[in-house]
Amino acid sequence: MDDTLIRNALQSYVSDGPPMTVHSAGVLAAGRRARRRRRLHVAAGSAAGLTALAGVLVLALGLLPGQAAGPALPAGPSWAALDPSPFCTAASPSSPTTAPSSTVNEKNGHVIVWPTEPTDHAAARLSCYLLSEVPRRLPGVTFFRDQRSPEATVPLQVFHSTAGVPSFTSSAVVADGRGVGTIGFGSLPAYETPADATAGCHAPACTVRTGPHGELVTVVIGGSLKRGKVQLVNVRAYLGQTITFASATNADTGTGPAAQGQVSVVERLPMGRPDLPLSIDALVDIITAPELTLFP
Repeated sequence: MDDTLIRNALQSYVSDGPPMTVHSAGVLAAGRRARRRRRLHVAAGSAAGLTALAGVLVLALGLLPGQAAGPALPAGPSWAALDPSPFCTAASPSSPTTAPSSTVNEKNGHVIVWPTEPTDHAAARLSCYLLSEVPRRLPGVTFFRDQRSPEATVPLQVFHSTAGVPSFTSSAVVADGRGVGTIGFGSLPAYETPADATAGCHAPACTVRTGPHGELVTVVIGGSLKRGKVQLVNVRAYLGQTITFASATNADTGTGPAAQGQVSVVERLPMGRPDLPLSIDALVDIITAPELTLFP
């Protein structure tokens, strides 16, 4: 896991798709620059199902010209509760499998195995889990659709890329008495080995830990919660042939949309709350659950 991460490792396989979260590559690269300039930059983009785990939100971290600082509730509809039942129902019938296939990651030679579960069924199954599990950990929270999610979706509903390696993403802006933040989750076929991940993970920006079932987990932290600063956390778990991803930040990332490839300064984004909506431990617990695997 180095500056190329998924975006470069798999970019040749995905040309279009849903927005994903801020990628750790930008955080790691920025961390190195920060030692020289004391500023942390994160690249925001919308590359096809991969820009951040490419993870799950494409967080554009920056202010628009003339934008006032300070948190505000997101525009658009809100949900006081999320109902997983439609997705659980859609995921309950047995579904025919697709033909097994694979491709080789030309960046590192890793064989990427494609799941045989149809994408619509997988999206419903993953949505059933996330809409059941995440709200349970956020009592009293109001959910908003992340502005980069499709209009027809509800917060945390999983949708998949329409091209290239089948990747799945989910996100939501959340608000409670402590303020506003953004969370995101994702799953995609493994594009590298755990050994590759640990080789590119270096403290202090990136640390390696063990999940509750012995999984390899990497944690990338950008920014600081001190002195009213914004912090971004990207967590990745290696579950055999699946890599899962989660991100959390104490800001509404929709307040500063940026063009693809634009680099914004994290510290300039208005802090939406004094803490992350979900702790790192909670993110690890969520993404190491077997329900998020693409190979059930």
